[in-house]
Order: sequence, then structure tokens, then C-alpha cells
Amino acid sequence: MDGFCRVLHTVNGRVTGLQYQGKYTPQLLRHIEDKRQYFMDNDLLLIMPVDFHQASVLTHEQSELPFLRLMITDDFPNLSDGIRNRLLFELSERYKLWLGNLGSNASTNLAAVLQGCYDGLVLDEAFTDVNRDKPIFQTVLNEMSKYCNHLIVPGINTGRYKHIRLRCVEQLM
Repeated sequence: MDGFCRVLHTVNGRVTGLQYQGKYTPQLLRHIEDKRQYFMDNDLLLIMPVDFHQASVLTHEQSELPFLRLMITDDFPNLSDGIRNRLLFELSERYKLWLGNLGSNASTNLAAVLQGCYDGLVLDEAFTDVNRDKPIFQTVLNEMSKYCNHLIVPGINTGRYKHIRLRCVEQLM
């Protein structure tokens, strides 16, 4: 089992993690387990996108991978309920969550963001492109960073590296 990952890094170029570009499968989790020591030794995160169905299944499992972050997207059902969304609450009790493609939806609701449900936020690339030159954009980024530990802004702190295969992650550092 293998797939491509996008390398995530800080503005100064320090690699902070990988964002998996494929779909979650139980077999993938076993493959990731084989890479556990590398991720932990290098203080790297692995962000794994999950959809509603996968998230429902994962609420019955507990992660033994402290570097793993589950990423749901802006179109996840009932995000406007924030922490009152039972599935979101249960996921956040078991995993550190990220919200991906933030700003892609005209009706984006920030309730869960403001309630601190997410360890990380990933802005939508088109949203970033449209807003990056606006004077208020940096203020928005500063404000958003108060509610999470990681703020990924495409074109600013992603994309400097080529995609890397998960099986080749040891060649990253």
C-alpha cells in the first residue's frame, strides 16, 4: 500500500509533516505503522483525509499513532453544529483533527474552529489565491492561528517540495 504525500513546512522551510493525497484504508494504517518510528524520531505529522463514512468507522477505533491527524473537509455534514455535532465530538475525543479546504464553501461556518475542535486548519488554495494580496489577509491568518496549533496556507507554507511517496518518506530528511 502506497500513495503520494504533499510535504508541509513552515515559512522558513522546516518540514513539519506530510499530507496524504489518497484515500484512507485499514491496509494503509498498517503501512503507516511500519513508518511509526521515523515519524516520531523526526517529529513529523501525517495528515490523513477522511470522509464522512470513514470518520464514522474510525469513531470506534483508537489511534496508536500519536503523529497521525485526521483531516475532514469543509463539506463534512453539519459542521455548523460545532462540538454539538456528535460525530465531530467523538472524533475529536479519539484523534487530533484538522479541517481541510477551509474557505472553499461560500457558507463556511467557523463554529467548530472557534470552539477549538481542530489541531490544524488548511486553507483552500483558491481562497488563498483570491485573498493573499488583500491587506486584511494577514490579520485573518493571525486570528485563525489563535484557534489551532497548525495553520497551513497553500502557496505560503506548502508546495516548495515535490510530492513524495509514503514508502520513501525516509528520504525526506
